[in-house]
Amino acid sequence: MAKPRSITAIKDAARTAQAAGAVAVVNTIADELESIAAGMHALRCGRLNDRALLLLIQDAAPGVKGKKVSVAYIKAVLQGLNELRVAFVKKPIGVS
Repeated sequence: MAKPRSITAIKDAARTAQAAGAVAVVNTIADELESIAAGMHALRCGRLNDRALLLLIQDAAPGVKGKKVSVAYIKAVLQGLNELRVAFVKKPIGVS
């Protein structure tokens, strides 16, 4: 690879590398969201009903100042996870 000859060329090369890094980060986030969403989908399709699943998550989640995390917050996080998966991942759960 030839050495850049000007400051502009160096800046352009840095921007290109930065863009490639950003794409890699977004792909990693999408892969992780897909994995987490698939796991939650498997849990929700299992034998536990939603109420039991919420109580199990609430029991396992660390509380703040001795108080448990509310079921409403857990529901909001689970809904947000699904919305993020829809936004970042273009294929349905279970499709490779």
